Amino acid sequence: MSAPDLTPEDTAAMRANPGDWREYLRSEMARGRARNEKPKPKTAPVIPGRRIGAWPANSRPPDPPPPVPPTVVQEALDEYRQWLADGQPPGRRPCECEPCQQLHGGNR
Repeated sequence: MSAPDLTPEDTAAMRANPGDWREYLRSEMARGRARNEKPKPKTAPVIPGRRIGAWPANSRPPDPPPPVPPTVVQEALDEYRQWLADGQPPGRRPCECEPCQQLHGGNR
């Protein structure tokens, strides 16, 4: 029974038994709340055994790159400065890094 269908006789009968009246009022309040509530946002399904944002099980972050010796850094800077002083001529020089070795055979 909803509010528009409620007659004074129905109200009087429900008030005669306080449990019925209380139950009716609570059901009306619940319907009003249900109309005003926003739907809950959908969440991604939870995959068992997986923590969101964590590394997969039995794995770890990669190791940090090994430190570059200061002499190698200084040699590279000197070579770059000389290249700038020479007017940036095109040329090919061997590169010792592992990715360049794999991709370009050591030349770049």
